[in-house]
Amino acid sequence: MKKINIKYYLILLFTAALFIACSNDDDVTTVVTGYQQTVIPTTIEDLYQARGLAVKDTVIVYAHGGPTPSLDTADAEESQFQNYYRVYVKQAQHINQTVMNLSLIHI
Repeated sequence: MKKINIKYYLILLFTAALFIACSNDDDVTTVVTGYQQTVIPTTIEDLYQARGLAVKDTVIVYAHGGPTPSLDTADAEESQFQNYYRVYVKQAQHINQTVMNLSLIHI
C-alpha cells in the first residue's frame, strides 16, 4: 500500500514540476518594427512568374532558397532548361518588401 502512495506522489510531484517549468516564458518580449502586413494577391498569376510555353510536357518549378529582395530568374534563364515551361514562385518578401527591413528587438 505504501509503494502505491509513493508512486502516486512521485507522479504528482513530477507533473507539478513540469507545469511550473513550462509556464515560464523567460520574460522575453519580441517587438517587430517597420512591418506592414502582407496582403496576399487575389489572383494566382501574381504569385509567380512563368517563362516558356505553357503547352510544354515538362514544367520546372523554381523556389528560391532565399531570402532575396527580388525574384531572380537570371541563372535559370541561362541554363539548359530553355525547352521547358519554367515557373518561378515568389516568396513573401517579393510581394511585401518591408519584410526584408524588419528589426527584431528583444526586451
